[in-house]
Amino acid sequence: MKIRLATPFIQKDSIVDGEGIRSVIWTQGCIHNCPGCHNPDTHDFSKGKKVDVEDIKKELDNLEMHDGITFSGGDPMFQASSCAEIAKYAKKLKLNVWCYTGFTFEELLIMCDTNPNIKEFLNYICDIKMISK
Repeated sequence: MKIRLATPFIQKDSIVDGEGIRSVIWTQGCIHNCPGCHNPDTHDFSKGKKVDVEDIKKELDNLEMHDGITFSGGDPMFQASSCAEIAKYAKKLKLNVWCYTGFTFEELLIMCDTNPNIKEFLNYICDIKMISK
């Protein structure tokens, strides 16, 4: 499985993208165009680089003294399947998972009805099990 990233590697040792020491996975692709976006260069879905999810997992294996990972971008929800696989692996490594998105939580809950990958990804971010209808 592949994921399109703004950078072909994870950013290590961030202290500004969530609590504690984190690694950041910068996804590529976003439609929100939020005012004041810090990363407008991550909006184009055709830019960035496709990376194998297994390579990202190997990078996570080599982290030392990290509290968690943060998905940012772009909007990670546009690649929910790949992000969910990475998040699941991070949880096995006892890392917490954060995600920055332009969607509201309510929008994501509605999207879960048609996209099970978003629901799975949310389960790893929220540390809760989403209630099935």
